[in-house]
Amino acid sequence: MGSHASRDLIRSRLQHDVLRHIVTLKMLQLHGEAIELRFAEDGDGWALVSLLPVQVSDFDRRAYAESRFVVLVDGTSAASKLALLEGLPTDRLVIKTYDDLVRRFALARLRARRVQTFVSLTLPAGARPEAAPPGVVESGVLVPEVARMLSNNGYTSEDLASQFAAGARWFATQEGGRTVSAGFVFPNFDAVWEIGGLFTEPGWRRQGRARSIVVAALSHLVSRSRVPRYQARSDNLESIRLAQAAGLREFLRLDHLLANQD
Repeated sequence: MGSHASRDLIRSRLQHDVLRHIVTLKMLQLHGEAIELRFAEDGDGWALVSLLPVQVSDFDRRAYAESRFVVLVDGTSAASKLALLEGLPTDRLVIKTYDDLVRRFALARLRARRVQTFVSLTLPAGARPEAAPPGVVESGVLVPEVARMLSNNGYTSEDLASQFAAGARWFATQEGGRTVSAGFVFPNFDAVWEIGGLFTEPGWRRQGRARSIVVAALSHLVSRSRVPRYQARSDNLESIRLAQAAGLREFLRLDHLLANQD
């Protein structure tokens, strides 16, 4: 399905549960017509396979240069998902999935292996964050000192320029006029905003600074009716515990599987 009307239909299905489908929705927003969409429906629902050439995505080009496509599978019908999975290209693939059915298929049929997992967290429905703690400064104007700190998490100057042009805002704690801890929020898709880039200078760690930044960011987002999303690698237990201590709870676990790599 490649027509404009078909893509509108697909987006409407995905947007019934934006958080569950946030990765696919963001990929469609960023890369649009570069993505091949394969859609199917049956009496039990719908299924979608999205195929993105790895070279189109900066992250995937750096992380998975040996693969040809990134594959995402969404939907409500197990039968339609399996039918679409049977038709996947035989090229080297990166399958990103939160779905046990897809995971089992990839491991059993595509000689896949898991290489990393990302955990996404948000505020539970109806929950309210703590009040923003004192001592956290914030701004929508990116300054070099904060940009340097955010870049420690892989954000390039181009990434940051684009995100702040779209409304991103940074939060920081300072000592003696010097920024020692920082993070920022930026739009992901629709009302969903990301909390990321957290970095504390080595001499100022384990003082609750990162938690203060996350709480301030949450207070900012919720006061503007935005939905927070925080993502960490599953092996970064310190980051996950930090998010949980600020009131966030896991809603999605996304495995990255390399398939057909032999």
